[in-house]
Amino acid sequence: MFVYDNIEKQLQLWHTFSTQKLESSVTMVSSNLFALIGSLLTLSTQVSSTRAGLYDTIIHTKYGAVKGYPAFNSTPSGNIPNWQDITVWKGIPFAASTAYENRWRAPKPRKPWGKVTLYAKDFGPECLTSSMGGGNFGNGSTTTGSEDCLNLNIWTSGLNIWTSGLNTTKKLPVVLWSYPAGGSDSQPLFDGAGMASQGVVFVNFNYRFSSFAWLAHPELSEERYMETGVNSSGNYGMLDQVAALKWVS
Repeated sequence: MFVYDNIEKQLQLWHTFSTQKLESSVTMVSSNLFALIGSLLTLSTQVSSTRAGLYDTIIHTKYGAVKGYPAFNSTPSGNIPNWQDITVWKGIPFAASTAYENRWRAPKPRKPWGKVTLYAKDFGPECLTSSMGGGNFGNGSTTTGSEDCLNLNIWTSGLNIWTSGLNTTKKLPVVLWSYPAGGSDSQPLFDGAGMASQGVVFVNFNYRFSSFAWLAHPELSEERYMETGVNSSGNYGMLDQVAALKWVS
């Protein structure tokens, strides 16, 4: 039996996110080019009137500079219009590593990476299971496992699909996708390019599961009580998902 701390507040957060009007419940893209979602990524670069992918731009954030990449290098299979415009940022950390002193604890904020540019070309590590042994799941993912796994990916095609000219006030809806347990944000099944081609900013993310996420134990509850005054344990995977949601919103 898993003990869920502050579950009413967490459910209220999810309910608010899903039931408010679109204009207020999703993160909106604004101010001339693209804001890489939430308080983490703020863009000040101005859009030019020429057709260009967002992967041509290094975005400066409070955590450090980030550079995205084209989602495709050649014509993809399937019906994905304007595929040349789709940019993806992969492996952006939204929380600190969950290893060592952070294991079986709520996710902690990530420290800035400073003056180094984060070249967000590759998927980040996926979260471990108790039987994984540092490999991958054999689920189509190409990444390996790590406890430093709280990272996310963002796909967007920017403003080109919305207007024939520039509309700097256009707002884009955001989809935050949480895969089922045993999955990974790098699985081809959860690729966000198709939705991005339709004007959606698509975000997916990794979160802890298995014993790393749901282990409840009296000693863990006591430890958490001493730190926070909350007498519970075993809800770390849900807290990861809430952390990703807060990062987006």
